[in-house]
Amino acid sequence: ENEFRNNTRSFSAATYTNKSDFVKKIAKDAQEVANKYGLYPSVMIAQAILESAYGESELTKEANNFFGIKFTVGKDEGRFGRYDIHSDEFINGERVSLAASFRKYPTAKDSLEDNGQLLANGLSWDPTFYQTSWRENAKTYREATKGLTGKYATDPLYDTKLNQLIENWNLSQYD
Repeated sequence: ENEFRNNTRSFSAATYTNKSDFVKKIAKDAQEVANKYGLYPSVMIAQAILESAYGESELTKEANNFFGIKFTVGKDEGRFGRYDIHSDEFINGERVSLAASFRKYPTAKDSLEDNGQLLANGLSWDPTFYQTSWRENAKTYREATKGLTGKYATDPLYDTKLNQLIENWNLSQYD
């Protein structure tokens, strides 16, 4: 496990000294990946901040999973490692804690890449599921974050939280 964290190909959750350091380190790779998939880098960076608690979440530290992407039994074996943890979800507007399995990645950049692929390629039953977050369909990062709310995350305030992070950290400079 430590060999992945010390991999020079990408940074890992173990290397952040503060929030600003996290944003700076993730921005370059997020910008590259988001542009590759036709997404807003600012939104990807904000998602990583929110989903990983600036790289401090257990899921991020133990599994290099910066986006809370779940592990699908019967599909992800052999492609991703698996990390089991409790996750907060919103069901009918109520926050509940449920046991869940998440994908485990060798590096942070692998997590960014997987998030880019997910948003660009959608779900197996709907390849255009996230199309409202694509740059070609969203004129602004605000339209993109609105498109993720209720789809990528169950939190009804997901777009508001992402927009605040984008504004607070001036993440639109990476778009």
